[in-house]
Amino acid sequence: AVVSTQSGHYGRASKAGPVCEIALASSNIANTVQFWNGILGLNVLKQTEEEVVLYYSDSQAHIRFQYQPEINHGKSYGRIAFSVPFVDLEKTEKYAVTNGYTILT
Repeated sequence: AVVSTQSGHYGRASKAGPVCEIALASSNIANTVQFWNGILGLNVLKQTEEEVVLYYSDSQAHIRFQYQPEINHGKSYGRIAFSVPFVDLEKTEKYAVTNGYTILT
């Protein structure tokens, strides 16, 4: 089943119930891969010029980013929340800031 929001984000749920994939828009696939793979350490499952699918493990949901030249953020403002294990937090924050990213807490 496909689950959709008013802002255009969607996910796919299995018959068992848990979400197995979410999809988000990206205006720059290369920058998206740099952040999610390079900074946060997600694995790249599949990548083309039009999309990339990332994941931590097969037992967790995949994140699919699809290229969209213009993104209407609507009410969601294009932000997504995630957590980093506490033991990795300081290293991840430092690496993100060093590479020009802003940490919102």
